[in-house]
This record gives sequence, C-alpha cells and structure tokens, in this order.
Amino acid sequence: MIVYNKVYNNTFFHNGINTQEPNDHMNSGIGFGIYSGTHIIKYNAFKNNLLYRHRVPFGTYYVSLADQIFSFNWDGDTQGNPQFFSASDVLGDPMNSSLPDLHLNSSSPCKDSGTYLTTITSSSGSGTIFKVADAGYFMDGWGIPRVNGDEIQIVGTSQKARITNVDYGTNTIMVNATITWTLNQGIALAYLGAAPDVGAYEYGSSYTSYAFLGIGIRSLISAISSPIDLRMKTPRDLARGVFIEKP
Repeated sequence: MIVYNKVYNNTFFHNGINTQEPNDHMNSGIGFGIYSGTHIIKYNAFKNNLLYRHRVPFGTYYVSLADQIFSFNWDGDTQGNPQFFSASDVLGDPMNSSLPDLHLNSSSPCKDSGTYLTTITSSSGSGTIFKVADAGYFMDGWGIPRVNGDEIQIVGTSQKARITNVDYGTNTIMVNATITWTLNQGIALAYLGAAPDVGAYEYGSSYTSYAFLGIGIRSLISAISSPIDLRMKTPRDLARGVFIEKP
C-alpha cells in the first residue's frame, strides 16, 4: 500500500519527458501507477506544490486521482508562469548546481497563494499543547541529532513556535512558546507575507528547503510488486519531497 502520505511545498519542474511515447501516462509532473497485483494508492495528500512545464500535472495508470487529496497546488501550464528566479527546460551544464534556481521572483503569482496544512481541533484558547485534525504534516525532530522540530505558524496571525513533541496517535502537538488559537484555525509551516507560498521556497526566507526538487524524476509514486505502507515511517525528507519510484 502507498497510503496517507503527505507531499507539500515542493517544486516539480520539467518532469516525465518520454520522447518515444509523448502521451505516456508518466509524461507528467507527478505520476501514479499500479502495474501489477491488487495494490492500493489512496488517501495521499498533495498541498501547496508547484508544477510547471509538464504535458499534464498528474498522470495515472490504474490509479484514481479522486482517491487522493489535492489542495492549492499551482499548475503553471494552466494557471500561469510561476516566474522562477532562473530556470529553463533546456538542459545546461549538469555540474552547475546553481541552476535551475527555482526560487520565486518578487512578482511571482505563487507568493501567498498557498494554504494551511491542517486545522486546530482544540477548543479556542492558548497554551503550548493543542490538538489538530492531522498531525502527520509535522515532526518534532524525532530524536535525530541536530534536527529541529518544524517551526509552525497560526494562519492569519504572526504567531510562530517550534514543535517540541508530536503524538501522532492523538494528533497532539507541543510547542516551545505560548500561542493563542481559535477552534478550526489553520496551521502551517512558518511563512512570510499574508499566506504560505506555493512551492519549495518561501519568498524572502533564508530557510533552505529539505525538499528535493523534482527535476527529471519520472514518477512520484509507483507501486508494482510487494505492497508498502509509509504511514508514520516516512522520514521528513520523504514527506517534503523525496520522490519514490519502485523499479
């Protein structure tokens, strides 16, 4: 099974280029495919991702997009050029790690175009512990040396705090500073501006994304033989952009 994964705030650029079969279902920004057996690809959430220069944003093979969750993803091929700082689909020097530069320009339509990842389900109040609808979007460092918990922000406010503990069983989050919230208020990774940006890079932030940019990656999720279940075992890098392809 490939179920309940969270894929958010990534940039997918010029993926899935099969010149021999231009209409191949995997000629897409993100590809979903089941090629044998009775496997399941369902309930995976895709939010605040930026896709550009693809035949189609999502390709499928015996997988229904209706079984996934999509919210506030930007398809630059239909919604407009995202205005990267410096990017071309003409391959340049592969040894030049500075290109393509998929940061957003100041005039990018993807600025402030994202949304919250989940909502607070605790009654309105304040404190350092609260419950959310789905804590799977966040991590507390998982005890890994030199890895901090996510910095989060209450949407619509300037309140930010660092996560110190996540209980995935009860969807309870603990943070390092007192914050005030209302029931059903949105919660996101820390951002600048009026709302989160779409894509891997928040405009104006010095934060270096852990997300691997999707350049030249054929597919995101492809289940072929033995089923796998990535729930609660997915490392942070996977949740934020390390793409899977089973050979």
